[in-house]
Amino acid sequence: MTDQSAESRPTVIDCEKAVRRLWDYIDQGLPVVAREEVDMHLTTCELCARRFAFARTMKDELAKLGNALSLADVDEIRRAELSRRIRTALRCARSDDGDRTAGA
Repeated sequence: MTDQSAESRPTVIDCEKAVRRLWDYIDQGLPVVAREEVDMHLTTCELCARRFAFARTMKDELAKLGNALSLADVDEIRRAELSRRIRTALRCARSDDGDRTAGA
């Protein structure tokens, strides 16, 4: 007879598995155990924690442009603003990675 409770406990996951769960995690669409596994991973992996923070920022910035808008519906000014915000977020992410590797 197997221990059923072992199946419902979080286990250690690697970066690849955490990143595959990224959007479901951010959208709060993961089962409890899977969410706990990602939570545990993010407490020990600085790189993934930054990846998830970046994804949350991107989702928030996109939401500011309006819900359920297709790209065809977004006017040129909004596209330019979104593009600017994405470039800024990418520069910040690159600079964070540079700071981390420079101190190593």
